[in-house]
This record gives sequence, C-alpha cells and structure tokens, in this order.
Amino acid sequence: MFFLRQRVSHICSSLLPTKNVIRPPASISLFAFRQLSTTSRFVYLGNLPYHLENKDIEERAERFGSIKSIDFLNKETAGFANVEFSNPEDAQNFYETALKSGLVFHGQRSRVELVDEVQTRVLPPRKTLKLSVPNNNIFIGNLQSGTTKEEIREIFAPFGTIVHINIAVNRRGSDFAHVVYESIEQASAAMQALNNGTTSIAGRYITLQYAAGKPEPANPPSTTLYLDGYLGDEADLRAALSSYEGKISYVKLMGNHGFIGFSNIDDATAVKVALHQTQTPASHTLRLRFSKPSVHRPPMDIYLIDYAGDEADLRAALSSYTEKILKIWLPKRQIGFIRFKSPDDGNIVKEALDKTQTPAGHTLNLSFSKTPNPPSNTLYFVGYPGNEADLRAALSSYEDKILYIKMVGNQQGFIGFKSIDDATAVKDALHITQTSAGPILNLKFSKPSPNTPSNKLHLVGYAGDEADLRAALSSYNENILDIRLLSRKMGFIKFKSIDDATTAKGALDQTQTPAGHILNLIFSKPPRIHTTGYRKNC
Repeated sequence: MFFLRQRVSHICSSLLPTKNVIRPPASISLFAFRQLSTTSRFVYLGNLPYHLENKDIEERAERFGSIKSIDFLNKETAGFANVEFSNPEDAQNFYETALKSGLVFHGQRSRVELVDEVQTRVLPPRKTLKLSVPNNNIFIGNLQSGTTKEEIREIFAPFGTIVHINIAVNRRGSDFAHVVYESIEQASAAMQALNNGTTSIAGRYITLQYAAGKPEPANPPSTTLYLDGYLGDEADLRAALSSYEGKISYVKLMGNHGFIGFSNIDDATAVKVALHQTQTPASHTLRLRFSKPSVHRPPMDIYLIDYAGDEADLRAALSSYTEKILKIWLPKRQIGFIRFKSPDDGNIVKEALDKTQTPAGHTLNLSFSKTPNPPSNTLYFVGYPGNEADLRAALSSYEDKILYIKMVGNQQGFIGFKSIDDATAVKDALHITQTSAGPILNLKFSKPSPNTPSNKLHLVGYAGDEADLRAALSSYNENILDIRLLSRKMGFIKFKSIDDATTAKGALDQTQTPAGHILNLIFSKPPRIHTTGYRKNC
C-alpha cells in the first residue's frame, strides 16, 4: 500500500505544471478535489506587498485554525509566503475561502495555492494572460454570487453611459460580468478609477480588465452602414443624419443596433468618415462600420406591382436602360422584378419611370420592396419602440373604427379595424408619421388569415356580453353547439357543421348586435391532429 501511494504521488506530481502544487482540474467538482487534497497542510501565498508583515497574514489565517508557522521568504526580492496549518482540514478551508472571496493585502490581490511542502521560490503563473487593448467592454472578475445588475450599475454608472451589463457563471461556478460603455473613453475612465484592487461589490473585492473581444470586422466598403450600441431613438438618429437626408435610402433600427442604407458606396463612406464616434443631438454616440455584404442578394432588384402588360411592352419602356439591366422576370399574377447591375442603376430607373406608362398605356408601379399584402382590416406595425398608451394617443381620432390593438413584443404588433376601408384610411393618414412621444409609425397591411373553413368561428374584438351575442345569433340557435366568451374581447362559436358556420359568417360578419357591437368573425384554426403510431417499449 505504501509503495502504491508513492507511485500515485509521483505520477500526479509529474503531470502538474509546478512540482508539489495541488490544483483542481477543471473537469472535477470542488468536493472531489477536496478528497484529493486532504493531506496537505501548506498554503502558498504569492503576489504579496513587500512591506507586508507576518502578523498581517496571521490575522487572516488564524481564523481557520491553528497555525504552526508563517514563512515570509526573502521579502526584499520576492513577495511570497508559506503558511503551515496544524491539520489539513484547516489549510483546505483557508484555501477554499481565499479562492471564493479573494485574499487582498493593502489593495493588492494575492495568489493562493494549496501545496504539499514549503516553496522556496516564486511559483510560475498558471498561464500567461493575453492582455486586451483598451475598448468599451470591461470584464469584472471575482464577483460575489448573487450580485445584481443594479449593484454593478451603481459602481460603474458615474463614469459614462452604460449600454448593457451581462452577468454569467463560468464552469468552475465563479460569477463574472461584462460592462459595456458607449465609448472607449468612458470605459478607460472607469478602469483608471476602479482598477486599484480596493473596489468591492457586495462585500467582495473585484478584479477588472478590458474584455478580450473580437476585433471589429474589416468589411469592405458597401452601401450599408451598421450602427452598433446605439441607445437613442430613430428621430434622434435622423436628426444626426439630417445633412445627408438626400443620400439615404433607408434607416432601420432593431434594439440598440441597426442599418443605414445609401444609394452608393461613396455616400456611405462620406457619412462614416464624418459621423463615426460622434454624438447625436441627444448625446448618443454613433459607432458606424460598413455592413457585411450579402453574398446571396443581387446588386439591386426593383419590384413591379400590378402590371397589366406583357414583357415585350415592358422591355420597350425600358429600352433606354438596356445596358443597366441583368434580368427581367414576369410571373402570371401581374408582378415581377427587374434586376439591375448596381444600386445606382436601379435608383436611376425607379426615379425616371415609376408611375409612368409604357408604349401600350400600362402603368409602371415600381417599388424597392416585395409585393405588399392586399388590403385587409388588420394593420401590422413594425419597428415601433413606444408603448401602447402612446400608440392609442396617435390613433385617438380613429378610436370608433378600431376593434383591438395587440402589441406582441420586439417593437411590433397589430391593429384590427371594423372594415378594410377603415384600415386603409388609417394607413394612408398615419404611415411614416410620428406619435406625440416621437416614435415613427411604420404601417402595412397584415397578411390575410390562411385558415380554411371549419365548424368553429373565432370572435375578435367583441365589446359586448354573452346575452347580446346570443340575441344576435338567435336565428341560428338550432345550428349552434357552444358559445364561449373569453377575456380580452374574444371568443368562439361552435356550429354543428362547416356549412352552418359558413352560412352564419356570411350573414353576420361585420354586422352589429342589438346593442350596437360589431361582430368580427373569422374561421378558427382547425385542431392539430396527432397520429398515434406503434411505440416500442424501452
């Protein structure tokens, strides 16, 4: 048994980077590591201040058990010490606590290692850390478990605008966080003020360094600029871009990032050079870089909508621009697209020919977007950063025409109207206008429901009660199986057959109940059919 123990000890020490240093492998738990190190009584302390005294170490270590000796070796040239406990359990408790909480002397964080004999030299580092260049992302280590974003924000907010804070746990169970500022200057100010070894959060000293992030991709110049870490709204962004309004094709914001499209690369380059790392009127920083070009999309497509002519007539209208065109494609349903060699060519043709007539008298309706949805009684809004109260205030003049407003997160939602005419009138009046709080309304017709006829009708935006509904349905009582009203002004009406439901929908949809409430009826989605098959018992 004695020979086996010596053999195992020899093999283990030969695998460790430094002789006689017991380190927990990343693949085992702390409990398993504790079983491996129950015989060690020595704790090595490194990175100690040179003016430290034995009594300073003793004050920290004696709380964990009886100390046999503290050996602070050659403190004129090497700041390290060996602490020997009377029993291994006390040494292990001191080591684990120092790892979790951090051992700091005079503002300087110490290195702690569990060893099986006195060390006579400074231990080499576990690994060489690659220092990151200053950037706007700060890494916070040695966080107390359960630390909240509010506690971190309280410490770091005085040095600048924080874009976001992310807290995570590494594979060893230690908490860490990233704090991202609007600019590198703000992050540098926080590092200079807080990276002194004495900053603590929730009672624990923290470590700071610039995060080792990926370098900004050096995309080639393109007609699209990517906006990153932007905290303002679209109105503020457009105000910053006002000098270049005539050169911008579109502005699209998605959370704290977005895209700005231009008609040509020269315009995008000029805006990037002029506005990168500058501030908007509301003091939000613009971080701009060229967007990664798509390898799948063509250089420029112009969509042709509601075209009643043939391809020959279309080519005759485009004859002056033949050398700019790559492809013309016309499907059967009076829609198609014209593919150009470059965005500039597409813009030139659209400006020249949109809403004009071909030689045969057919109107050219040209659009940069795909075929829009046909008019319906539901409007879909997207990219809306405001709240429902602001949206309702913008729609207040049309309140009597609206059945429901539903926001579904990610700055989008639906507005249901009593009729298609009402939805069309609101779209024409409010599309690309601003609400009182500033957000822009981007409205388009929602896709029609693909539901096929069924024996169940879905009631949407109904403001009445069940008695009023039953009165409106009284002529169809013998065909109805069930009426159920749910919350949020919706419900279901179940009929005996699909023909009964179709008849009632045709007669009552968009009509009023005796109490004056509109019935908005659509076929309900049929239930999903689950097929049962043979399952082999395991």
